[in-house]
Amino acid sequence: MFRSLVIAPTSVREAVMSQPLIAALARRGEVVAVAACPDVAPVYRAMGVAVAQVYELPLRPGRVDWSLRRSVGANWRRRYDVAYVLSDALSDALLPWFAGVPRRIGHAGSRRPLLINEPPVGPQPRSGVARFLALAGEPAGESPQPALAPAPERLATVCEAHGVKPGGYWVLAPGGDGAPARCWSPGQYAQLMRQLHGRTSCPVLLMGSGQDVALAQHIAAEAAGVPSLVLAGVVSLDDAMALLAASAGVLAGDNGWMQLASALGVPQVALFGPTTPDDCGPLHRHTRVLRLEPTAAPACAPCNARSCPPGHGRCLRDLDPQQVLEALLAQAQQAAEEPAPSPPRRVGFPTAVPVEPPARLAVVGA
Repeated sequence: MFRSLVIAPTSVREAVMSQPLIAALARRGEVVAVAACPDVAPVYRAMGVAVAQVYELPLRPGRVDWSLRRSVGANWRRRYDVAYVLSDALSDALLPWFAGVPRRIGHAGSRRPLLINEPPVGPQPRSGVARFLALAGEPAGESPQPALAPAPERLATVCEAHGVKPGGYWVLAPGGDGAPARCWSPGQYAQLMRQLHGRTSCPVLLMGSGQDVALAQHIAAEAAGVPSLVLAGVVSLDDAMALLAASAGVLAGDNGWMQLASALGVPQVALFGPTTPDDCGPLHRHTRVLRLEPTAAPACAPCNARSCPPGHGRCLRDLDPQQVLEALLAQAQQAAEEPAPSPPRRVGFPTAVPVEPPARLAVVGA
C-alpha cells in the first residue's frame, strides 16, 4: 500500500483546483490523506472516495505554527511514503519534513530547497489545475475539470434550515477574495437582483466569507424589497457547498465561490475584469464567463491588480446587468433541460449529486 500525504493550500480557490490531482493519485492506487486547515477541510471531504482521510489541523494561514507542526510530524513519523506540498509557503513544507516523509514533492519556492527534495522540472503551467497535476508527473495536456459532491442528504436539510427550497433560489457571491478590483459594483448587483426577482419570483442568497459581509449587506440594502438572505460569513463551508449545489444558479466574480460552484456543476455566470479565466483551469460547461470584448475593454485589462490602478474599474463596471441577467437565466434553463448525468464510475471521482431543477424558470415576460 502506497501512502500519500497531501498538505493542502489555505485558500478555497486553490483547494478546489487541487481536486484533479487528488483524483489522479487515487486512480493510480495511492491511499491519500490530506492535512488541511479548517477553512478548506470541507472541500476535501467533498472529494469522495479519492480522499481516505482528512486531518483538520488548527493551522493558521501565514503563521509558522512551529510547535504544532513539529508535534504532529513526530506523531506521523515514517507513516507516509510521499508528501505533496500544494502551497509555496515555507511553513507548509515543515510538516512532512518533521514527519520524516522520504519523498517531499512540491514547487521549490523560496528558502525551502532542503524541505522539498523533488520539485517538478521544466516550465510550470499557468493554470492552477495543471500546476498541481505537474506535482504528480501528469503529462501536459488538457486538464480535467475539478469535481466536488457534498453529501446528498445534506442538501434538503440545509435548505430547510434557511427557509428555501432546492432549485427555488439564486445565489450571488460578490466578493473578490480581498481584491476590490474583482468586484462588480453593489449598485449593479442590486439592479440584477431586482430584475432577477421580477422575472422568476425567487429569493436571493448573498454568500461569501467574513470579509464579504459589508459588501453583501450593502447590496441587500440597495435591493430593498427583494426577498434575500445575507449569509456571507454566517454559514459553514459544508453548508455553503450544499446551498450552492441546490440553487437555481449562481452569479459570482473571480473568487473561490465561483470555483466551488463550477466544481459542483451548478449553472453559473462568472464575471471577469482585471483577471483572466485562463488561470482558473477548466471550468464546468454550466459556467459561462462574461467579460468585456477586447475592443470594448480598457487597454490596461487584464492587469491582475488587486485594486484598479487608474481607478475607473471599467473592465467590470461596463458589464451590463441586463446582459448578465439573460446569461444567468439561459444557463439555468439549459441545465434544467439536460438529462441527469450518469454517475462517474472511475475510482477517485465523487458520485454526481442530482439536484432538483429550478421551480420557477418559466420566465415572466419572455
